[in-house]
Amino acid sequence: MSKCFSETFCSPSPHQAGGAIHGTYFPHIDGLRTFAVLAVVLYHLQEGICPGGYAGVDIFFVISGYLIGGGLIRSLKEGTFSLTSFYLRRIRRIMPAYFCLIAAVLAFGCVVLDCDDLRTLGRTVRSSALFITNTYFSRTTGDYFSPAAEENPLLNLWSLSVEEQFYLMIPLTLWLLWKFREKAVKPVLWGALGLSFFAAAFHMGHLEHNKAFYLLYCRAWELLAGCLLALAPAAEQNRGTGWLRTAGWAGILLPFACYTSSTPFPGYTAIPSIAGAALLIRYGNHGWSGRILRHPLSTGIGKISYSLYLWHWPLLSMATILQGELPSVTIRIVAVLLSFVLAWLTYHLVERPIRFG
Repeated sequence: MSKCFSETFCSPSPHQAGGAIHGTYFPHIDGLRTFAVLAVVLYHLQEGICPGGYAGVDIFFVISGYLIGGGLIRSLKEGTFSLTSFYLRRIRRIMPAYFCLIAAVLAFGCVVLDCDDLRTLGRTVRSSALFITNTYFSRTTGDYFSPAAEENPLLNLWSLSVEEQFYLMIPLTLWLLWKFREKAVKPVLWGALGLSFFAAAFHMGHLEHNKAFYLLYCRAWELLAGCLLALAPAAEQNRGTGWLRTAGWAGILLPFACYTSSTPFPGYTAIPSIAGAALLIRYGNHGWSGRILRHPLSTGIGKISYSLYLWHWPLLSMATILQGELPSVTIRIVAVLLSFVLAWLTYHLVERPIRFG
């Protein structure tokens, strides 16, 4: 789950929530990450607690597109754009914690799994290292929501592959558009968003759920929604924005409560989550919404949300493998609590030292 890649942190002004400012820290976005990651964790802990919690990943896609896309546009405007610098920041941000997790899961597999299962894990590790896990799972794993997925400890890395594939293309695309046809940036991004959404809806309509769920060209519209939000003028706060904040909360919370694993997803059903995330990024920094999202507990969990997302699923999956069946609620709760501890340690001992020097 990508966070702002800038190494500079400063306090945002009231009007900066409408456009991503390179080098600016947005506390309310960390708070939004908290709701997204907790929804995913609770869904994996016990589906009945948050039956549509898997939609939290879609919120992360919007946040990631907003921050990364906004940073790229800002650097293009200032003439400081550098592909090398961009990818070095991505490497420092994503890979240390990512490969720590993969190493831990591989070590577990070497100790616990039989030869056939270890070979399968090895293929998953290879695809994860190359950031093509989503395409690998779309061909081999079956439905993300199937019970068989419980014993795949790296299943959650599909979303990281989607993001990294997107970020292989978007910097160069934006640079070329900015250099040769600056006015075409928004139309091209809107066109790409529409095509991506149509592809997702098409595959869902033809019952090709795996393609719609895992593949970049069906998920790119969610990241592009964040990029386009970053291109919008700065948000002005007025009496009507209170309703927009309420609509944003409804957009993210109702799917958590009302969707289930049998809901056709993504496609049209992802629209509330995407729209809700966009509204809260743009307007959620004020009023009662801002007090919730900027609360120290919200921002604290938001800061470790990437590591928490990485650790929680492998621990739950490894507990299933060791038990030979779905573990008891107590064991799953212990696994989730342990994932919080590992996330905190990973953030302070791995993420921060490498990311910030």
